Amino acid sequence: MNASVSEFRLPELGENIESGDVVRIAVQPGEEVTTGHTVLELETDKAVVEVPSTVSGTVSEVKAQVGQKLKVGDLIFYFAATAATEPAATAGSARAAGQRRAGSGRITPRQWTIPPTMAIWR
Repeated sequence: MNASVSEFRLPELGENIESGDVVRIAVQPGEEVTTGHTVLELETDKAVVEVPSTVSGTVSEVKAQVGQKLKVGDLIFYFAATAATEPAATAGSARAAGQRRAGSGRITPRQWTIPPTMAIWR
């Protein structure tokens, strides 16, 4: 398992949010993060927003500090990522297992599901 150190920077958060003040840091060195894991809370002029991780790995050093003003692109933490080939192999194995369970891979009418909101009542 090869590890490389990378940077996690404040991503674009949409809705014209370009900067904010760090209210809470939700990660610490040595902690494992995964995609979607909240890494910090940022107070903007509109609201307090949770910033999700877009990476997976082990946090090695946190650079952001509570009270600090961050702009999109500013460094939040360094992390050690595992080799990119590992998740791809896992996804391929899961896909193959799903096809084995489904037989030919085709969906039969019995497998269809209709959400209740889509049902038509007469």
